[in-house]
Amino acid sequence: MKVTITEYGKIKPYVTKDGSIIRELMHPRLHGNKNLSLAEATVLVGKETVLHRHLNSEEIYYIIYSSKSS
Repeated sequence: MKVTITEYGKIKPYVTKDGSIIRELMHPRLHGNKNLSLAEATVLVGKETVLHRHLNSEEIYYIIYSSKSS
């Protein structure tokens, strides 16, 4: 089994259409995993991500901070 190490500082972030800043930490093209990617998304205060769908993969949200009340 091949192990690929991702160095956070070398991951180039990109901005999505909704303004979220994304860093792909694990991607099938680079790491050999299937149907799952892991990314860090930074959503600025007062902004939201746009509802979207991935037809061939899954996405997990793990929220570590929110200033929005429930």
